[in-house]
Amino acid sequence: MYVGDPARAKPWHVAAYDPSTGRLTGLRSGTAVLAVTVTVTVTVNGTRAESGSA
Repeated sequence: MYVGDPARAKPWHVAAYDPSTGRLTGLRSGTAVLAVTVTVTVTVNGTRAESGSA
């Protein structure tokens, strides 16, 4: 798994994720794992709540 421009990935990378475009590109056959963490922050009447999950 490569993070960045797929054109810059090495021959052993099976996929590339470009965070600037949000695009996941398969480069060759194989298995890769991409984990993403999302954090949501909400403010209601001046009270802030935050929730994160993976």
